[in-house]
Amino acid sequence: MNTYKIHYFGMLASQRGLADETLTTNVIVALDLYQQLATQHALKLPPQNVRAVVNDEMVSWSQSLCDGDEIAFLPPMSGG
Repeated sequence: MNTYKIHYFGMLASQRGLADETLTTNVIVALDLYQQLATQHALKLPPQNVRAVVNDEMVSWSQSLCDGDEIAFLPPMSGG
């Protein structure tokens, strides 16, 4: 089992009801982690509309995760 620090931004934080949490799970790939969280917390954005960031580096959904990683999920941003 690995423990991750999860950060949600924008509409994902609103849907989750918080911006940060710590999670212990056996999931070890970024996509699988997002899908687990989306199912558990009714996150509505599909992965293709979200960017994954691991330890301050934007990564692909196939990125392997390690115990202690910090993972952020970034929804589409707008503004001007």
